[in-house]
Amino acid sequence: MRLTGLFSLRGGGRFIDINTKETATVDYILKNYISYQEFETEKEFFDYIGKVDTDLIATLSVYKSPVRTTKAELEKWVNHYEWESIKAEMFNLAQKKSSDDDILKVSTTGIAGGTD
Repeated sequence: MRLTGLFSLRGGGRFIDINTKETATVDYILKNYISYQEFETEKEFFDYIGKVDTDLIATLSVYKSPVRTTKAELEKWVNHYEWESIKAEMFNLAQKKSSDDDILKVSTTGIAGGTD
């Protein structure tokens, strides 16, 4: 329950409290998910559980609305970099490595295990 950020422990872990910063989220969950839905098949359950409730996500205090990238912005970068460069940068991201490109270079000190 603590991983959700909705609850916090007090008194050496003997008491559970609702995180006051997440009151809106708790209220939303209680309003929309208080009754348990019965499912006839596993597929029905997985179809239900696989849907993302964007309204719920938006209530979280740690959630920041994604920045909208326009098609023109994406095309600008696609025209700027060759496919092999884009692919190499994606591998760098996956391995939490900093880029060698001056535009894309970022410090990896904030990334776990980074040393730049």
